Amino acid sequence: MTDTQLAQLKTELDTDPLTLGYAGQPNTQGVADLLNNPALSGTKIANTSVLKDDIMLAVDPDELLNINSKQLQHLYELIRDKGTIDISTGSKIKSYVTSIFTQANAPNTRATLDALKDRDASRGEILFGINIKITHTDVGQARQVI
Repeated sequence: MTDTQLAQLKTELDTDPLTLGYAGQPNTQGVADLLNNPALSGTKIANTSVLKDDIMLAVDPDELLNINSKQLQHLYELIRDKGTIDISTGSKIKSYVTSIFTQANAPNTRATLDALKDRDASRGEILFGINIKITHTDVGQARQVI
């Protein structure tokens, strides 16, 4: 972390503005765990990718009857291998998936897919950026900032 980031983290640790429980907490790993826990911040951020398995779990089986065979074949080709799908803004794959499952032919699937666009953010991500992980070393160094 940069000196500026360490100073910002020190302020966070000293004030605990969301009352997550790390102000005065002596265990640096415990504090890092709190800062990295997405369930605690109450803030959502845009997902940039999702697992292909999550796409399949989003599909309402009854709504598969509403898509044509060509769309079904394209869906199969898209998800047949394990991995992730880019759903960042402007993603062609995202547009493609949402063109298969429209509000008209698959409203339940579309609602579930739309819910995948956001995810819970950790406090560390809110402070320092997406996919940032605060380490116990970061916490220890921030506590030393004067």
